Amino acid sequence: MDSKIRRMAILASMGVILLVSLLVLYANGDQGGQAPKGTARPPAESSEEDAGQQGPGKGGVVNGQIGDDLSAFLKDDTFFDPESNPILEAARDNASRLSMMVTSVEKDLRIQIVDTQGELVTGESFLVRLDGLGEYKDLDKDGVIYIGDLEPQSSAVLSFEEEDQRALSAAIKLGAPDQVERAVGTLMERLRQTGLSLSRYHLFLLEVVTCLVRLARSGGVAVEEVFGANFTGSVSLSDFSSPEELGRWLAERCLKLHELLGRQRTDSAWRLVEQAKEYIAGHYSDESLSVEALCSHIHLSPTYFSTLFKREVGMSFTAYVTQVRMDEAVRLLRDTDEKTYRIAERTGYSDPNYFSYVFKRRFGVSPSKYRMGLKDGGGRPL
Repeated sequence: MDSKIRRMAILASMGVILLVSLLVLYANGDQGGQAPKGTARPPAESSEEDAGQQGPGKGGVVNGQIGDDLSAFLKDDTFFDPESNPILEAARDNASRLSMMVTSVEKDLRIQIVDTQGELVTGESFLVRLDGLGEYKDLDKDGVIYIGDLEPQSSAVLSFEEEDQRALSAAIKLGAPDQVERAVGTLMERLRQTGLSLSRYHLFLLEVVTCLVRLARSGGVAVEEVFGANFTGSVSLSDFSSPEELGRWLAERCLKLHELLGRQRTDSAWRLVEQAKEYIAGHYSDESLSVEALCSHIHLSPTYFSTLFKREVGMSFTAYVTQVRMDEAVRLLRDTDEKTYRIAERTGYSDPNYFSYVFKRRFGVSPSKYRMGLKDGGGRPL
């Protein structure tokens, strides 16, 4: 019950109290002028003093009481004067008591859900829709919704804004576990400050769950791993007894998704690196082998792949390709009698001199001297 309705109720009650008081006073005045049954009324004694007190017209208004002549009442200036009319003072006192009574009614009033026989229905959750107030559920399934659970219409909006979505998504995908917890805590604190009851969180919860489902699917994570095997795509507020319980549940789900996405990223990165290594092993003899050619094959941007590859392998793409080529060159020098220029071609170097330069920089000797050392029994380690 909002403040406007409360004021209207108080004013209406004051009007009723005032009207009842007037009728009581009028009735008392009328009874005071009647003689008991079987007793003859004495003739009225009139005097100039009485006439002056009674005022103009028949009946009139005497000490705040209404007589038969309405026009005399309307002309009386003392009726609305608290000092002359005790009714107003009583109405003022009653208004104060009435305000306390309305507050008490607000706390105690409840909506009972009954069947066609008038019996209270329990064990089931009901939804009550009130115009201007919103929708409310019988969360504890006792068949009673208390007025204290029915919040007045408020300007506070419980929505999951685009900025909230970006912050939570960034924490889940890229942040540490404590950053995830802080992101959820910030959201729940903002909801707590609105002062609205748990029953008003429906839209907010729907938007957050939708965000988490999208994150899971885009990261290759099954939503059942995040929300449980019985997840149907939505979460009911009736599953929670308080905003605090909802906050704990959200934090658990976000941390679970954070863990699964991290594991998925590690697995995905490993697969990408292995895929890249296989490609290099099959194309190291091609002089045109480049990070751009590889990324075109595995459908990744060169910048992202270069960062990922160096993080996972510990060296750059170019350094890894050079290592593979040099390893193959050593094998050919050791196991074949191929000329140096032929070995250079087979390992992706069209210029034998550049091949020899790279080989010597890595092993400290030229390819020909390396082979001679192998033949003399003084093979050099790689």
